[in-house]
Amino acid sequence: MKKICFILSTLQAGGVENYVLRFLKYSHQKYDITILCASNQHSALLPDYEQLNVNIVFKSISYYNAIQFIQLYRFLNSQNFNVICNFSGNFSGPSILISKIAKIPTRIAFYRRSSHPFKLNSLRLIYSFIINKLVYYFATDILSNSKFALSAFFKIKYEEDNRFKVIKNGVDKNQFVPIIDNHKLREKYGIPVNAFVVGHVGRFDWSKNHKTIFTVAHIIFSLSSDVVFVFCGKDTDSDEFKKSVKVIDYPDQIFLLGVQQNVFEIFQMMDLFYFPSVTEGQPNALIEAMLTGLPVITSNIEPIKETIPEYAHCNLLDPFNVNNAVELIFLLKNDISKRKEYIHKEWAEKEFDLDSNFNSFRKILEGHN
Repeated sequence: MKKICFILSTLQAGGVENYVLRFLKYSHQKYDITILCASNQHSALLPDYEQLNVNIVFKSISYYNAIQFIQLYRFLNSQNFNVICNFSGNFSGPSILISKIAKIPTRIAFYRRSSHPFKLNSLRLIYSFIINKLVYYFATDILSNSKFALSAFFKIKYEEDNRFKVIKNGVDKNQFVPIIDNHKLREKYGIPVNAFVVGHVGRFDWSKNHKTIFTVAHIIFSLSSDVVFVFCGKDTDSDEFKKSVKVIDYPDQIFLLGVQQNVFEIFQMMDLFYFPSVTEGQPNALIEAMLTGLPVITSNIEPIKETIPEYAHCNLLDPFNVNNAVELIFLLKNDISKRKEYIHKEWAEKEFDLDSNFNSFRKILEGHN
């Protein structure tokens, strides 16, 4: 049984963490898994990981601290791992190098974003360049869930290097079969039964473009009293979020749900999914909305073009175009037949098939001796 170490920054409810959790549920019994988590803060998904009986180790992993580098080397060297997989993109660089020194045969860097997670300056650009080179020279496999992410971080013809591969997200379509009456779900969460529900699922982060969503929502609220917006995700119930969305202005039309364990129920009470992100890797929330059978309004950025069928690219919006979003939401609210153009359930079921995509990942985990 191969010993595999997955390195995660947190065990919060985010795209990376949910992806790894789904993969572990799918195949953890086939491997001896250790989760090396760089943050020991309260983690929403920790109980879910613990239920899988995987080994969870909390250890600070610095990007520049020599003492922590030595501690990481000692840990990796003592465990006899066959595989290390770091999901931090460029920030995988130091751990990939240390894994090489520790003689771990399979060293995987997985890019789950298509842009830097910070504002760039000269010093950060230099550092990013260095750790990117560590990934390039010492990783045995360099993965991403989108072609755009690979082209964004590697200004080379990565198609000619067989270490580079795109592994799309795998999602169990059976989890999105309706199991409860829509009205009962809305009653459970206190949402008006007869309202037109526009939903968004995603953490409170600049990349999700909440500012535009708030502007669109307030314009719609000023024109219609039977439309509500539902927000779900990390910190969407925080005081800062409440202040930003100005809940007090429309208390009966804005619903803030925070992190929800059963996100499938949240999707099932929506009529429309609105997702105007400005940067993404391959968004799980968008995939899950499509699998639910919801019409989706989303942005025209390159990573989302890879997540949406090509025939629907003409329906994608500039993420900052408020007027177009308002018009389209009202159009889909009032014209049920038009919604079919924005529903991609069957396509998503094939494109993000759990067995196919997770087996592709497993082949890479098992591909080196």
